[in-house]
Amino acid sequence: MELLPVPERPLWATWLASGVLALLLAGLVFGIGRYVWPTLAPPEETTLRELGREVQAALDDLEAGEDLHDVIIRCYVEMGRVLAESRAIERPQGMTPHEFEEQLLALGLPSAPVSQLTRLFEATRYGRQTADPAQQQAAVAALQTIAEAI
Repeated sequence: MELLPVPERPLWATWLASGVLALLLAGLVFGIGRYVWPTLAPPEETTLRELGREVQAALDDLEAGEDLHDVIIRCYVEMGRVLAESRAIERPQGMTPHEFEEQLLALGLPSAPVSQLTRLFEATRYGRQTADPAQQQAAVAALQTIAEAI
């Protein structure tokens, strides 16, 4: 039995096959990297990003004309949820707003606006007064400062 000669492949076909294989490999590495990379971010950085989203949502709600009382309480609750989910801070049921404020400051959030938001939360949550324009401006300024810091 006589063996037939194997035809030689053209050089361009070899280069094309190599290029396609390289692109597939690069795509696989990129896909794995996009999946793994977010899990490599430090937990505090991820927590700060989530807090930043909640602060921005509160700012958007205030700009849309929502009630300051509702926005401040919702922002405070959502910030607590973010911290509990990230496990950076667990907020026990009995934790006071001041203790929660100390935990936020430990994450590196700016002191003055966090304190101001805590005082506004206490006034709106535990007080019966309605928010005046000065409190509204103070809340917006505090939220903007926190958003910029994050």
